Amino acid sequence: MGTGKERYQYTGQLRYLSIHPGFDPEIERPFPVTVIAHFQFVKAAFLLGVAALLQFVPDAIHSMPLLPFLLYVAAHGRDTHGFLLPIAGLFVGFVGFGLWRLKPWARRSLIVSTGFMLVIWGHRFFADRMDGVVTLKTPHEQQTVAMVLFLDAVVFLYMVAYDDIPRAFGKRK
Repeated sequence: MGTGKERYQYTGQLRYLSIHPGFDPEIERPFPVTVIAHFQFVKAAFLLGVAALLQFVPDAIHSMPLLPFLLYVAAHGRDTHGFLLPIAGLFVGFVGFGLWRLKPWARRSLIVSTGFMLVIWGHRFFADRMDGVVTLKTPHEQQTVAMVLFLDAVVFLYMVAYDDIPRAFGKRK
């Protein structure tokens, strides 16, 4: 077999990761998992950045018209005030790091959180409308929730049904 240098090309990051328990250099991260992990990192950075901005400039959310929309998408429509926004940002970043490292708990966490959001927002978006209850009053809120539902459905279905996922998040050394 050789020293390992013949099987794959060393990089500084690969050398660093290869000494950590649980890292298997022969398991490749599927590209969509990489995209989802990057999305989690961006979302975490945004949530933490907004938390810091609101800490120092409390009225900033009212002065920037796009900020409430992006916050609504990143926080899945949750009313995020006070200490909940940085906690949500840290959690999202932690899950992103777990996805990057192909940790099974990160996959399960993402499946549970996206499934939960699909049920909650799907009920508000579809069932409440049929019952005549209007939770989402403006077209802006309805479009935002439709976009969040679509993204969560894609992530949920990918993490549950895609063939490469069990292999990637499966057996570890």
